[in-house]
Amino acid sequence: MATPTKFPQVTNTYAENQPEYLPLPVHRNAAGEVTSCWQLTPEEMVEVLRTGCVFVTLHTFNQNLQPITVAASFRPWDPVKSDEDTARDATVKEIVLDGLRGIMKNEPSSSWLGRMEEKMRERGMHLVKLEHSPLGVVHTVTYTHAGKEHEVAI
Repeated sequence: MATPTKFPQVTNTYAENQPEYLPLPVHRNAAGEVTSCWQLTPEEMVEVLRTGCVFVTLHTFNQNLQPITVAASFRPWDPVKSDEDTARDATVKEIVLDGLRGIMKNEPSSSWLGRMEEKMRERGMHLVKLEHSPLGVVHTVTYTHAGKEHEVAI
């Protein structure tokens, strides 16, 4: 089972002194949005890679369900980006996801990585680095465009 984990932007910890529950470190913003981070076990990471699915169980105690967001990356502390930067980041994500599809087809890394770099060059971007999770899955891409460095979570 995934376990709650601390992250740099934690502002509060729920159930800290309640031994019947796991402590839940969270980032709470002024709008009342509460974000927590959950660490998957290696077996769960493999299952997510295999199925692309995550199951969420909410204990409502038969009360109304509150809106939720489930994502691989949710960073409310990110600066607001321009429409142009947002569109370019979306393009980078699609290029990287296409590369990841190559991995799933057992293409050699030189093949999908070269294709990814070429697609970025065609759009005036230069790949700086790919950051990987402990299992080798790309989670952040750093690239330059017009002399400025950008980072995008995948």
